[in-house]
Amino acid sequence: MVASAGLQATTDARPYNRQSVVRLALQRGVLTRHEIASLSGLSKATVSRVVRELLADGVLVEGPTLGPGAAGRPTTALVLNGALGWAAGVSVSRTQCRFLAADVRGVETKRWSVPVAAAGPAELRDLVVAQLRTRLPGAAQQVAVTVGVPARVGADGLLLDAAGYAELEGHPLAAELSRELGAEVVVENDADLAILGEREHGEAAAGARTAVYLMIGETTGGGVYLSGAILHGRTGLVGEFGDLPVSAGVDAEQALRDAVRADDGRAEEQIVYFLAMVLSAAYSPDVIVLSQLPSVGGRTTLARVARQLADEIAAPPRLVEGGLGAGATVAGALGLSVRRVQERLLA
Repeated sequence: MVASAGLQATTDARPYNRQSVVRLALQRGVLTRHEIASLSGLSKATVSRVVRELLADGVLVEGPTLGPGAAGRPTTALVLNGALGWAAGVSVSRTQCRFLAADVRGVETKRWSVPVAAAGPAELRDLVVAQLRTRLPGAAQQVAVTVGVPARVGADGLLLDAAGYAELEGHPLAAELSRELGAEVVVENDADLAILGEREHGEAAAGARTAVYLMIGETTGGGVYLSGAILHGRTGLVGEFGDLPVSAGVDAEQALRDAVRADDGRAEEQIVYFLAMVLSAAYSPDVIVLSQLPSVGGRTTLARVARQLADEIAAPPRLVEGGLGAGATVAGALGLSVRRVQERLLA
């Protein structure tokens, strides 16, 4: 019975050992067998066996020859095989599609954009599919795609409240793209992905535990990053900040649009302050990231609203302009895709 239990324990440890080595390859990029043993705590014999299996499976490949090892012989580096798969992020707007691609290590391989000319749902789907098929390898084992759209995604996968792209309303874009590409495709709101991009790939929200993205301009909305994940809520409609009423029959989006068209800096400041106060009270964020500077007041309005928050709140959030601009959404989309591909490698 003891021998049987020991055999079972040895068998069960193999997937864990394999995961440990793959995780180190993801974290370190380039490493040696000696480093794997040192960092993982696995025996040299176990490391040799696991590395041999991963090389045979094409998960690892041998890299450059490094300097002499402990025994004085040249040491061969090991790296994760970037050709195992790819991850892509896509950002959709009325006028343009942006694309970012990376290998399974998260190393960016391509970035490009194409114009969008009055595309309905079918045309948009075909454009995205054609671009990914043309630009990226087709024989990859692991593929993940994330698409950011100016709409909310309901629990049933249908696009909702697509004010920024009305033709997408009620459309199952994720299901159609998944079917055409033969791969997992996730569709997310553009502002949700933008706050993820600013936190993980920019400086505006780097390291924040809770961060809010406030999109201002022709449309008003946002996204919330909370303790490691995008906050969707029960209906998927978290972030519809522009719908907040500021007076009878007037919501924040309309009021802000009217202020900008009237070149009324004072009214613009009041709406931005109102939104910042509501978001501060609702989420207590470390930072509120604006998609752009207020159109009329610019940095002056940003500074004035920040001072008002400091006067009203004991521990106010930072109020900053996003650093990635229009690239925030596609950066967040790529990051989400890379995460999914790497999770599969470790499964």
